[in-house]
Amino acid sequence: MKLTKQGAWRLVLVYVAFVYVGLYFTPFISDYLKEREALGRFIDWIYVAAGLSLFLFLYFHWKIRVAEAYGMLLFLAIFFLAAFSRMEVSTDRLHFLEHGLVYVLVYTALHFSNSGIVLVGRAILLCALIALVDEGIQGLLPNRQADWHDVWTNIFSYYLAAGMVAVVENTKALLHEKRDNLFLATAIVAVVLWIKYAHVISRENFPLYFLLLILLLIPCFYLLRLKRTMYHWSLEACFYLFFLAFVGILAFSNSILGINPFHFFH
Repeated sequence: MKLTKQGAWRLVLVYVAFVYVGLYFTPFISDYLKEREALGRFIDWIYVAAGLSLFLFLYFHWKIRVAEAYGMLLFLAIFFLAAFSRMEVSTDRLHFLEHGLVYVLVYTALHFSNSGIVLVGRAILLCALIALVDEGIQGLLPNRQADWHDVWTNIFSYYLAAGMVAVVENTKALLHEKRDNLFLATAIVAVVLWIKYAHVISRENFPLYFLLLILLLIPCFYLLRLKRTMYHWSLEACFYLFFLAFVGILAFSNSILGINPFHFFH
């Protein structure tokens, strides 16, 4: 049976509702497993099963047998393990799987009427709203509490899922436009380092500090110009490229480096 646009959105609504309802019951399951010292093993085995299932699905169903594809997936797995290892042993570690699936379902539903960077941008934006509502509900529950760190973890999960979907959909396309990718990677690495060492710069030097940020963003703006003039991207597509890079930097800084991206405003 072929999936329709309406059917895809129904899947999104059912799964998101399941996630929201589960917010109340998750602490009881967590406490039950903790009492038996089985929570860590339970989470580890879930990811082992999920990883094995993903590999079998990609290799046998999608017939993806290109070495570069699995190299890219391994690269994503390293980022996942880096963020995973920073978290304490709790059900919060399941956010990567739980919200990664949210992205896949939302992306599938939007795929019927969107494409390219606009599709990815809209999917990430909608998923981010779902994550915010998730934390808002937790703040209202008596046995849960809201945490901004969880929001960034969820958003980081969406980026990992987006990378996986990109590999599955078109591996070869990811190997093209190397010049563009170099400019984007340079901008992202530079801004992450800017955030990393923000605390060592005194407030008296903030004008120089923000001038440095502008210089670091030049590769990103040049990339937007290339996309706009050479590849005829719409303004919305350019906006989503900038949006995805900016939010991705914040999510990466929080989940991998353990940095509060806004600490220099305090």
